[in-house]
Amino acid sequence: MNGVKKILVVDDDMHVREMLVQRLRSRGFEVEGSDSATSAMQKLDAVRYDLVVLDLILPREGGKVVVEQVLAAHNGTQLIIMSGVARLWRKANPSVRVAGVLEKPFAFDELLHFVNNS
Repeated sequence: MNGVKKILVVDDDMHVREMLVQRLRSRGFEVEGSDSATSAMQKLDAVRYDLVVLDLILPREGGKVVVEQVLAAHNGTQLIIMSGVARLWRKANPSVRVAGVLEKPFAFDELLHFVNNS
Protein backbone atom coordinates (compact mmCIF):
# COMPACT_ATOMS: atom_id res chain seq x y z
CA MET A 1 0.00 0.00 0.00
CA ASN A 2 1.24 3.48 -0.84
CA GLY A 3 0.73 6.44 1.47
CA VAL A 4 -0.95 6.66 4.82
CA LYS A 5 -3.62 4.09 5.68
CA LYS A 6 -7.10 5.71 5.93
CA ILE A 7 -9.22 4.31 8.75
CA LEU A 8 -12.85 4.86 9.73
CA VAL A 9 -13.67 4.06 13.38
CA VAL A 10 -17.38 3.42 13.92
CA ASP A 11 -18.60 3.32 17.52
CA ASP A 12 -21.54 5.08 19.16
CA ASP A 13 -19.63 5.33 22.45
CA MET A 14 -17.97 8.73 22.12
CA HIS A 15 -15.21 7.93 24.61
CA VAL A 16 -14.21 4.68 22.91
CA ARG A 17 -14.42 6.23 19.44
CA GLU A 18 -12.35 9.30 20.29
CA MET A 19 -9.75 7.30 22.19
CA LEU A 20 -9.27 4.96 19.23
CA VAL A 21 -9.19 7.84 16.73
CA GLN A 22 -6.55 9.71 18.76
CA ARG A 23 -4.40 6.64 19.46
CA LEU A 24 -4.45 5.53 15.81
CA ARG A 25 -3.65 9.09 14.64
CA SER A 26 -0.70 9.15 17.03
CA ARG A 27 0.60 6.07 15.18
CA GLY A 28 0.55 7.98 11.88
CA PHE A 29 -2.75 6.80 10.39
CA GLU A 30 -5.35 9.10 8.82
CA VAL A 31 -8.42 8.45 10.96
CA GLU A 32 -12.03 9.64 11.08
CA GLY A 33 -14.74 8.69 13.50
CA SER A 34 -18.41 7.94 13.01
CA ASP A 35 -21.12 7.44 15.64
CA SER A 36 -23.74 5.53 13.63
CA ALA A 37 -24.25 3.18 10.72
CA THR A 38 -25.93 5.97 8.74
CA SER A 39 -23.01 8.33 9.23
CA ALA A 40 -20.51 5.56 8.45
CA MET A 41 -22.27 4.66 5.20
CA GLN A 42 -22.31 8.33 4.14
CA LYS A 43 -18.58 8.60 4.83
CA LEU A 44 -17.90 5.33 2.98
CA ASP A 45 -19.74 6.71 -0.07
CA ALA A 46 -17.64 9.90 0.01
CA VAL A 47 -14.14 8.62 0.90
CA ARG A 48 -12.18 5.49 0.07
CA TYR A 49 -11.05 3.96 3.37
CA ASP A 50 -8.47 1.21 3.61
CA LEU A 51 -9.95 -0.07 6.85
CA VAL A 52 -13.15 0.19 8.90
CA VAL A 53 -12.97 -0.56 12.63
CA LEU A 54 -16.59 -1.33 13.44
CA ASP A 55 -18.65 -1.83 16.56
CA LEU A 56 -21.58 -4.10 15.71
CA ILE A 57 -23.93 -2.69 18.35
CA LEU A 58 -25.03 0.68 16.97
CA PRO A 59 -28.30 2.61 17.31
CA ARG A 60 -30.97 2.19 14.64
CA GLU A 61 -29.54 0.14 11.75
CA GLY A 62 -26.71 -1.54 13.64
CA GLY A 63 -23.28 -2.48 12.39
CA LYS A 64 -24.52 -5.35 10.22
CA VAL A 65 -25.60 -2.91 7.49
CA VAL A 66 -22.11 -1.40 7.44
CA VAL A 67 -20.58 -4.87 7.07
CA GLU A 68 -22.97 -5.57 4.18
CA GLN A 69 -22.19 -2.25 2.46
CA VAL A 70 -18.43 -2.69 2.76
CA LEU A 71 -18.60 -6.24 1.40
CA ALA A 72 -20.95 -5.31 -1.44
CA ALA A 73 -19.64 -1.95 -2.60
CA HIS A 74 -16.18 -1.25 -1.21
CA ASN A 75 -13.84 -3.84 -2.63
CA GLY A 76 -10.46 -3.56 -0.98
CA THR A 77 -11.73 -2.00 2.24
CA GLN A 78 -10.85 -4.24 5.17
CA LEU A 79 -13.04 -4.70 8.26
CA ILE A 80 -12.09 -5.14 11.89
CA ILE A 81 -15.07 -6.09 14.02
CA MET A 82 -14.97 -4.95 17.66
CA SER A 83 -17.91 -5.71 19.87
CA GLY A 84 -19.12 -7.33 23.04
CA VAL A 85 -20.75 -9.87 20.70
CA ALA A 86 -17.81 -10.24 18.30
CA ARG A 87 -17.27 -13.95 18.96
CA LEU A 88 -20.96 -14.70 18.50
CA TRP A 89 -20.94 -12.72 15.25
CA ARG A 90 -17.88 -14.63 14.03
CA LYS A 91 -19.53 -17.96 14.88
CA ALA A 92 -22.71 -16.95 12.99
CA ASN A 93 -20.72 -15.55 10.02
CA PRO A 94 -17.73 -17.85 9.51
CA SER A 95 -17.45 -17.18 5.78
CA VAL A 96 -17.31 -13.38 6.06
CA ARG A 97 -13.71 -12.30 5.51
CA VAL A 98 -12.53 -9.71 7.99
CA ALA A 99 -9.08 -8.48 9.00
CA GLY A 100 -9.81 -9.10 12.68
CA VAL A 101 -12.41 -9.78 15.34
CA LEU A 102 -12.00 -8.23 18.79
CA GLU A 103 -14.21 -8.93 21.77
CA LYS A 104 -14.73 -5.79 23.91
CA PRO A 105 -12.96 -4.93 26.09
CA PHE A 106 -9.67 -5.41 24.26
CA ALA A 107 -6.15 -4.07 24.54
CA PHE A 108 -5.17 -1.35 22.06
CA ASP A 109 -2.16 -3.45 21.02
CA GLU A 110 -4.55 -6.18 19.82
CA LEU A 111 -6.29 -3.67 17.56
CA LEU A 112 -2.98 -2.24 16.40
CA HIS A 113 -1.81 -5.73 15.41
CA PHE A 114 -4.83 -6.16 13.11
CA VAL A 115 -4.52 -2.62 11.73
CA ASN A 116 -0.85 -3.12 10.88
CA ASN A 117 -1.51 -6.49 9.23
CA SER A 118 -4.55 -5.50 7.18
